[in-house]
Amino acid sequence: MIRLQVMPQDTNSALVRFYADPNSPPLADYLMVCLISWTNENPTEVWIHGLAKTDAGRASLISSRPLFLAFRDKMRELGFETMRATRAEGRVLPRARPHPDGNGLVIAIADLYREPPDSKFALLD
Repeated sequence: MIRLQVMPQDTNSALVRFYADPNSPPLADYLMVCLISWTNENPTEVWIHGLAKTDAGRASLISSRPLFLAFRDKMRELGFETMRATRAEGRVLPRARPHPDGNGLVIAIADLYREPPDSKFALLD
């Protein structure tokens, strides 16, 4: 389950917490966390900052795949079409490609819905 804590409206950002149980109480331990931001100039593009598992997430037996799928669904629900991020070498995001402007990676959210029939997750390119 994904919960967003939207920052003041003039900042165009939100803290995203990933929970294993949709019935988790508001202050329950979360498994993953990141910050998202967007601009009024390009309201269908969202930047992902600091996506990481927490100590609780690393100790959990829950895979990050279902959490990322829930994140994908939430981003589409909010009207975003592309996700942007920068990642350290060796760190990947599903279906991410270098952005043509050379600034980080880009993921078309629609690409994350093209799943192989035997998997609940998109193939990595």
